[in-house]
Formats: sequence, structure tokens, C-alpha cells
Amino acid sequence: MEPSTEPQNSRPEANEEDESFNHDAQPVCEDLDEELNPLDALPASSHETGPSDPLLAHNQQWETLQGGVTECQRAKDGWRYAETRIRWQGALAETVWHDEEACFNHMMPIDFWMDCLRWTNDSLPDNVAAFSEHEHRMCLGVLYARTLHPMGRIKDLWQTRDDGFVPPFRMRERFGLARDRFIDWERFLKIWPPGDSDNKWKYIQPLVDAFNALRRKFVEQGTEVVIDESMGKWIPFFENTPEGVPHLSKIIRKPQGIGVEYKNVADAQTGIMLFLEIQEGKEAMAGKKYCDRYPKSVALTLRMTEFLHGRGHVVHGDSAFASVATCTALLEHSTYFSGLLKTAHMEFPRKFCQEMAFSAQAKCGDTVTVRTEKKVHGVTKYIYGHVWNEPGSEGAPKKIIISTWNHSMSVDDHARKQWHLSETTGESETITCTVPRTQMIKSYFEAACAIDVHNECAVEHQIMSITQYLNARNSGSKASKQNSLAGQPAKRRNSKELAKEHWALHGTAVRCKVCPKPAPNAKFCCVQCSNEMDGRIFGVCGPKSGRICSQIHQKRMWTT
Repeated sequence: MEPSTEPQNSRPEANEEDESFNHDAQPVCEDLDEELNPLDALPASSHETGPSDPLLAHNQQWETLQGGVTECQRAKDGWRYAETRIRWQGALAETVWHDEEACFNHMMPIDFWMDCLRWTNDSLPDNVAAFSEHEHRMCLGVLYARTLHPMGRIKDLWQTRDDGFVPPFRMRERFGLARDRFIDWERFLKIWPPGDSDNKWKYIQPLVDAFNALRRKFVEQGTEVVIDESMGKWIPFFENTPEGVPHLSKIIRKPQGIGVEYKNVADAQTGIMLFLEIQEGKEAMAGKKYCDRYPKSVALTLRMTEFLHGRGHVVHGDSAFASVATCTALLEHSTYFSGLLKTAHMEFPRKFCQEMAFSAQAKCGDTVTVRTEKKVHGVTKYIYGHVWNEPGSEGAPKKIIISTWNHSMSVDDHARKQWHLSETTGESETITCTVPRTQMIKSYFEAACAIDVHNECAVEHQIMSITQYLNARNSGSKASKQNSLAGQPAKRRNSKELAKEHWALHGTAVRCKVCPKPAPNAKFCCVQCSNEMDGRIFGVCGPKSGRICSQIHQKRMWTT
């Protein structure tokens, strides 16, 4: 078949009766900053294509599809689309609305924490009284409150004086928990069973195992899941650990750049975290399951999605996981994949897709689809490469989706808001730009941000407590005003939105009321706070100043 350069933006509209069409998905920005593949999974050779055929990549033949993908391969295999469901137990199964306390008790491994209480009391010194179950639960509640209010020190939760920005929590007066008692609990807490172990991660691995087991028990995940990574702040400053944490990762682009790295799986529909795996270092991870048969990134994907194999689930992954080898390996386990392809392009005609797929007259939003065949257990399966001409500017790389499911018919355009500061009024103005897209593109980018929400929220403590808010939100709980405000940082908000909604440009530089710099350096001001100061300017460093004063002040406004 001769390669075609005709764009596929004239496809028929998506059939809403198709089981792969997501009716409830909300549009999000597809312009995500995906990372390069850090796993040296599939190093491409220097000769990516054959000498004459641009669609021949590493002896793997591809072909272009004139009309795109018209039928979902997963639906053709007989799999139905399933929604996510939480398996409520006991009296919770009989109620419609579930508050945050019910979600916390149901979704956290309480039985494991009761074992931790026993291990902690057994190891306490003589001058420290044993902790009761009630105290133990209150201390866990302090950690949960801390995830909802990450500003300042954790000791500030016991403050009684109002500083004018954040109302005091007054933990002792409201709940009867003394600060010194919590410090003792945090100091002597044991989250691992007694006895010697050769596992370097014995101080945290039992908690991760208990978390994974509970999520498999109580969450009936839907069809689509997301695989990604997060950074945790667990550092074992415990007794008998002079060596410290066994392995620290450094990923500068993360909200928390240094810490323990977790590869994780989250439900794409609700954002509930389903599985965690600690990254123990290069040498230790090389001996994990599947590494003897597959490249490292493929083996990692198979391990993390093992509890989904054989049930027709769809895994969305970024460029750290996306490759032809990943698609093939998951198809061998009756699991489908969709991801953003960048560096792991072994057996993929990346040069054709980036340089030859579109003509000079191609418009932003045009698409081209290529397809190849793979034999899986003697059955022919297809792997698709879906090229999206976005952003469409000259020289900019195209976005390539490699997928084994869904169709590529046109759906609603992606609406992208752009903003700028008006030269006449000095206020921000927004312009809405629309870009054509297909169902294959829409489904991936709407699912890809599920774990990013956790990464933005996980500032101080582990991811596991943060997911309780998402559980309560997705189960229909009517949270209190304080919890609703505290949960707002879970919404994806960037500096452009903050500048639009809460800041106005001030003509001359004024002193910032947030940062300690004495010289006038702020060219933005908070309109609401300035109005409350009888006309005086409440200066704040703007979102593009390189400082985070606007974000700090915004969080303070959320908690008042």
C-alpha cells in the first residue's frame, strides 16, 4: 500500500452508541508536558527506517489508513465498557451518600494500622504511656488534616492565636489531643512488624502492601486506568537505620523533586489510587518479575497492571511506558494500551510520522493514522500510530498516540484558553482557541492527568491520605465548607488561571505583602484584599516573577 499524506480530519462524527465513547468525560487541556523515557527501555537503532520504504521500521512494516480507525479493536474482541464502583461493606452498602469519615475508614487499611498500634506499644520506653486506639485514630486524623492543609509546620495545628490569614485549628481544645502526645506517637510509631529482615524497604513496604491489598478488595475499577509515577517524602529517621533511606530519586520537574519514587496506577474515571510500587534503585529493579523476558519499562508495566490482566482493561501511559513492545506485551495478557510516544520508538516509523505524514498545507488538528500487525497467541492484532498535528506550528514536533483500542473518528473540538494582558486596560483577557481532535486523542488526554492531580496535592505526606478526599467526592458526599475549601487545590489550576481570577496588574512596583523582600518588587496586586484595605494596595509578586507568592496568598484565601 502506498503511503498517503491526506489528513484525516474529515471523518464522520463519533457514534454515541459505541461503547468506547465516553459520555461523562470532561474536557481537559491536552497540552501536557510529558516526560522523556527515563528507563532506557527500548533504545532505537541509528537506522530507523528501511532504505526505500519510510513505513518500514526495524523490519516492522506499517501502512497508512485512509479513513482512520473506524472500529474499536477492544469492542470487536467482545469487551464491554465498565464504570468504576466502590464495594461498600455493611451499613455503608445501604446508603447513597458517604461522608469523608466513612470513606477514610473504608479505604484506609485500618486493620494494618491496628497492628501498627500493637507494634508501637510493645516498643515504647518506660517513660511513655501506651497509646489507646482512640489516640491512635486521632493521630491518624492529624496526618489527614495535614494533607488538606499543608501550609506551615505540622505543630501549627495546635495554635490558638489567629494570625489574620488562617483560622487556628486548636487541636487540643477541639479534640483533646495534646501536641506532645502526638509528637511521641510520631516519634515511636512502628509501621513494620518486629524481627529482622533482609529487605531494605522493610520499614515502608508493609504499609504499601496493605494499601494495595485493600484497594483490590474494595475498588472495582472501571475499564480505563492510568500508569505514572509520584514522589513521596518518606525518609526513615528511625532507630537502627543509620544508613537512612535505601534509595532516593531526583526528578526535578516534580512538585517534590527529591524523595522516594513510586510507580502507581490510578483509576482514570475517579482518580482513586489503585496500586503503588516503590522504586528501589536500578540494580534491585533489574531483578523484578518479567525483567528476564521484557525490557525494563515493559516489565514494569506488566507488574503494575498484573491485577488487571485477562479482563480487557485499558492502560493509559505517558512516554515513559509507551512503545510497540508495551502494546504487544499487554495484548498477550488481554489488556489494551494508549500512550504518548516519544523516545521508545523501536519498530515504529517515527521519522515518517514527524517529517513526512503531513503536507505543507496541513492545518492544526489534522491527523494521520498508521497501522501494523502483530501475532498474539496466533491471532492477528493491530497496533495504531495516531499522529496529531498539534500545536501545528512549523518545526514543532507532532503528538503521536500509540494505541491498541478506540477509534479515530472526529469528536468535539478541544477548547484551549489563552490569555494576555491588555495594553489599554492593564487587565487580563482570554481568547478561546479550538483544535479539531479525534476520539483516540480525546480519551488519552482526558485520562492522562489522573495521577498528576495527586502529584500536585502530595506536598507533605503520602499519597494514600489524599485519595480519601477523591473517594468522598466521587461517592457524592456533602462535605463541610472547610473540607470543600481545603479540597480545592486538587483542581488543576495553573498560574494563568490565578492571574485571571485573582490578580490585577498594578502600574508601578509596590512591596509584596507575602515575601520578605523589603524593596518594591511586586507589579501585581490582589483586588479583593486591596478593597478590604480601604484603597491601599495589597501587592503580590506575579505568577511570572519566578516566586510563589501568588500561590501562597491564594491558598491563604482558600482557608479563610
